[in-house]
Amino acid sequence: MPQAAMNDRTRITEDNFSELLKLLPDGNSYQYIAFYTDKVTGGKADADGFNPLPVDPRHLLEIRIFNPDRELKAARLGMGREFRWRLADEAGLSDGDIYEESHYLDIDGTKDPIPADDGVNTIFHSTTGGAYALPVPFTKQSPPVKIKLVNYIRYDDYGNLQIVDYRIKGFIRGDGSYAVA
Repeated sequence: MPQAAMNDRTRITEDNFSELLKLLPDGNSYQYIAFYTDKVTGGKADADGFNPLPVDPRHLLEIRIFNPDRELKAARLGMGREFRWRLADEAGLSDGDIYEESHYLDIDGTKDPIPADDGVNTIFHSTTGGAYALPVPFTKQSPPVKIKLVNYIRYDDYGNLQIVDYRIKGFIRGDGSYAVA
């Protein structure tokens, strides 16, 4: 299981959503992916706030704020409800407790990525015609981008492997280096 910090005294709602960044344990910079009822966006985050602004908590279902070392996830089951959050890293875990993997994202290599108007994200086109913005640096010849995950695993009473949680480590280039905007 990930090292999780659950604190019921720190209630995150739409009204105090900016308090979420205070839960990060250090002054490092992070990337984020925000899942709304009607879209997915990304950007950068640090103790001073989100870039691009704003993250709109009224329509937000889940946000993952991450860097290679840790992830802060806040999610809720429905609109108007409180966000439940957890902070995950691999401190104190053995190699047998985690499984790392990376996956190619659905990016149409025949269409050039374009810089987003926000100056942070790059817009990629999917093979099915959609477009999405990711918090990765823009380059005209951007190599394929993967998402790197850490799965937290355990075995049940019958010896079956279970993935009990996961976190995003970041976006990586084809050569394995992290792509940070």
